Amino acid sequence: MVNIEKFKAEEIATENCNPRLDLSNFCTIERFLEVTSGMNLAERIAGSTERYAVWTCRQVLLTREWGIRRCFEGDRVLVGTGFFNLGNTCFLNSTLQALFHNNDVVKWLENDFHHRVGCTKDDCITCTLHYLCLDSKSSKSAVAPEKLVSNLNCFWKDYKINVQQDAQEFLCILFNRLNDEFLLRISDEQVVQEGVNEGPISAITEGSFTCEIHCTSCSKASVTTQPIGLLPLPLEKATKVEDCLQIFFTPELINEYNCPMCCKTQVAAIKRLKLREPPKVLICYLKRFNANGTKIFKNISVQETLSVSDFMETGTPCNYSMFGSILHGGKRSKIGHYVTVVKNNEKFYQFNDSQVQQVTENELLTNKGYIYFYKLNNN
Repeated sequence: MVNIEKFKAEEIATENCNPRLDLSNFCTIERFLEVTSGMNLAERIAGSTERYAVWTCRQVLLTREWGIRRCFEGDRVLVGTGFFNLGNTCFLNSTLQALFHNNDVVKWLENDFHHRVGCTKDDCITCTLHYLCLDSKSSKSAVAPEKLVSNLNCFWKDYKINVQQDAQEFLCILFNRLNDEFLLRISDEQVVQEGVNEGPISAITEGSFTCEIHCTSCSKASVTTQPIGLLPLPLEKATKVEDCLQIFFTPELINEYNCPMCCKTQVAAIKRLKLREPPKVLICYLKRFNANGTKIFKNISVQETLSVSDFMETGTPCNYSMFGSILHGGKRSKIGHYVTVVKNNEKFYQFNDSQVQQVTENELLTNKGYIYFYKLNNN
């Protein structure tokens, strides 16, 4: 009998090992070999040992290039298919479409092969997203995100089946889960010696602020570094996204500050934020919903290019280009419908659950948007 674990270990040790292929798409091993004949397999599936491993596992480890080839055309991520709505899951569908049309996110999912080949957890969201992304890029029809939806309760305790959710809230919870999964599988030694404290999704979508709080009593400042997650942009007194950013970074008066420098309590202080490290992918959301969930219907104009140079700590020029936007239609955060528009290869596509259609740039730059996705330009 073939040692399956040894077979896997040998594949992992090979430089070009990568994702698993579900053989349910192939009727025979000969058909599998015919379809994969042009692929650089880590070891060709030829002898009885390899055949046994293939048919026993019903999966085979292919090269990294194979997975990348399914998701990319050159250095451009492919346009995917739509996702079926499985009962008020448009919040999930729209979020995934934005993420699956960013090069950095898709490359991370594809290159995480060392984890996938040894993962045995049925509720692993990282693996689930990988296979869902592959399916969306290779299928000719819409894909049903059944496994992801069925596992939502595993990491989102407030999720209720067939109940609409807030796309922004889902993004935060999804990122937290992905980070938790990554940190759980690295050693304590890596955390201590290498300073690893975040997962790949954080490395892509998070940067950092410098937060300065100046005490008006002693004139000294407390300076800390804080992570940037999803950026909440206020709508008051704003007509465009640039106004929202200006308001967000406006110095804030703190009336009851406990100063660690002079040890005085409840003194006035000024809080200032500056961008220390801009994220590769900047995700901004407009604060369109009040505390009770009612929607603020206010038009905010956006441009494809967004400059954050004025808010950089060092004054370094820093610009972003929009590649996706999520729109919400409805009167409340958990009532209504979500759609996504992405830019891909100078074309624009709208994803409305299972329906995908090419649209104009105006649909991306709508003044009724909710969440905007930007990629960092090479300045």
